[in-house]
Parts: sequence; structure tokens; C-alpha cells
Amino acid sequence: MREVSTGTVVGYGPDQVRGGREPYVGRSLPRVDGPAKVAGAVRFTAEHRFDGLVHARLVCSTIARGRIRAIDASRARSAPGVVAVITHENNVRLARPRLLDLEDMAAGMSPSDLPVMQDDRVHWNGQPVAVVVADTWERAGHAASLVRVEYDEEPPTVSFDQAKGDAVLPPDVLGEPPEVRIGDAARALSEAAVSVDHVYRTPWHGHSAMEPHATVAVWDGDTLTVHETTQFVGGCGHVLATLFGLAPEKSGSWRASSAAPSAASGGCGPTRRCARQRRGSSAAP
Repeated sequence: MREVSTGTVVGYGPDQVRGGREPYVGRSLPRVDGPAKVAGAVRFTAEHRFDGLVHARLVCSTIARGRIRAIDASRARSAPGVVAVITHENNVRLARPRLLDLEDMAAGMSPSDLPVMQDDRVHWNGQPVAVVVADTWERAGHAASLVRVEYDEEPPTVSFDQAKGDAVLPPDVLGEPPEVRIGDAARALSEAAVSVDHVYRTPWHGHSAMEPHATVAVWDGDTLTVHETTQFVGGCGHVLATLFGLAPEKSGSWRASSAAPSAASGGCGPTRRCARQRRGSSAAP
């Protein structure tokens, strides 16, 4: 636990408004990319085209926890236009990703340390268990619908209340202290003239980006170039280099793994995650 005096530690204390006035709230600010987006002139990630480009579609788990007993991809492999069907049984061996450490990003930059289709374990509902690659988007989708997966299902933990009994205080959370205390929140709430205590629930799909989530990966020998709508260019390059065992240059830029950003159509989580890039890069010929 870290005790913090209000406003004394950068990153923990509240933001200090310079001059006593917030410069952006309440003002109409033009978006520099607005006209091109509403005119349809922006090229998003999925619109990058290359000779020999193939398309990958996911087959996702229908259980929340368990093991894959068997995968029958025979019909998918014989479907028109199919180039490959990738599962944990034939996927390339990838290094385990290292979790993001905010205080030492050289130690790790991945939002998850779960292996990427490296074994038969299912950790969550909708986890990708196969990738179908074909010469067109439509053929890949049709072939993906032909894959049949059998599971040995296990009881999942689907609420915080279920998990509380086994909860432990971690040594850190993404490299930062697991607890940060600023003042006495309980006392402040009890002494406040008015307090609101309510539970708000939101759907698990909340983001509304202008473009579909997509990754375009291009291998040239041992050089990997990834076209991706991302706010985390360096981080995605770091994760991909770690997974594929590609060596970064001493300058800190990625010689063998790079990310070429496209126009951003959304922000926050959808433009920082690296899971899509991992599967796309594995499937790229």
C-alpha cells in the first residue's frame, strides 16, 4: 500500500487546472480529422491491400471454462478457397506474453499473459480456438462455420462474489502498488452533506468505433510489418517481437516487428489491445 498526500505525487493526485480554468470543457473544438472521416476519404486498417492478401476469420469457444476435447476442421480445410486452418495443435510455438509493467515497460507490455492458441485450455467464453484463412473474407467466414469443436466443460467463475473467497492481494498491479490511499474516503463520505451509493451496470459491448476491428500483417522474411489502428504502436511492436522471438534494435525501434498506424476511429481499449495482432501475424503467410 502507498500513502499519498493529495496533489503531491504525479500520477496519483488530482489534476491541477492551470489558471483556475479548464481550457477544453465547454468549448467547441474542431477535429482535424473530422472532414476526411465524414467524407469517407480516410483509409482504415481493413482497406490496406497487398498482392496475395488472404483473410482470417475466428472460431470462438462456446463455453467459459474447460478444455478442448477435439476439433474437426476437415470440412473447413476442403472448402473452396481455404488456405489453412490454425488451431493449438498446429499453431507456431509462441513465447508467453509478459504483462504490462507501467513502471518498467521494458519488462513487459501485454495486457494479458495468457498463451495465444498454444494449448487446449479455454479461459473465457468467446476465446478464439481456431483461425480459418481463405482467399476472400466471405469464404473464410463460411469455412469457419464448418469447424466443429468438442469440449470438456468445467464450472466457470462468473462473478466477483464467487472469486472473493480465493482472492489474494497481489504484490503489484501492472507494476504499480495494489493500493493507493489518498486521504480518508470513508470519513469524507460519512461527513458529506449528500452522498450517492448506487450500482450501475453496463453491457459488455460498449465501444462504437467507426471501423471494424482489423489487422493487416505482412511478413517479408523475418521482418513483420503490422498495419493496425492503434494508440500503442511501441507496445504492440514490443509484444509481437517477444511472441515471435524477433530482435529489437538497440535504438529501441523494432527492426523485425513494426506497427504502421492507420487513421484512428476510436480510442481507449480497442486501440491498445494486442491480441488481434498476435493471431493475425500468426496466420499471415
